[in-house]
Amino acid sequence: FPAAALVALYAKRWNIEGDLRHLKHTHGLDRLTAKRPGTVVRELLSGVLAFNAVRALGVASGSQPRTLSHTRVLDLIVSAADMMAACSVVRLPVLYQDLLQLISTSLQPRQQRPPEPRVLVRDPRRHYWVIKVPRATWKKTHVA
Repeated sequence: FPAAALVALYAKRWNIEGDLRHLKHTHGLDRLTAKRPGTVVRELLSGVLAFNAVRALGVASGSQPRTLSHTRVLDLIVSAADMMAACSVVRLPVLYQDLLQLISTSLQPRQQRPPEPRVLVRDPRRHYWVIKVPRATWKKTHVA
C-alpha cells in the first residue's frame, strides 16, 4: 500500500474508535441491560439513533461534526429539549435556531501538549495503566 493510503486508513480507524467510544460511554451502550434479543436490538438502535441525531444537529449547525464536542452538543440538545417542551409552538423555530448557534460554538479543543507516556504502574481495580506519581515528578526521574 502507498503511505498516503495507509495514513488515510489510519485516520478513518481513529474516527471509528472515537465514535465507538461515544456510543459506549456517552450514549450508555457500554453495558446493555436488556435480556431478550429483540430488546437488546432496540437498545442498540436507540443508542445509534441518539448518536446520529447529535451528529445531524452538528451538521445542521453548519460545522464539521468531528470538530464539535459530542458530549457538549448532547448536553445542549437535552437542555434545549426541556425548554422546547415547555414553550409555545410559535417560539420553537427561534429556540431551534438558538440551539444551532450554540452547537456551532461547541468546538472540540485540540490538545497542545507533547506526547508523553500514559502508563507506569497497573492498577488492578481499574484494568488499565496509570501513573501513580505526579507527571512532573515522573518526568524528573524518567525523561533524559
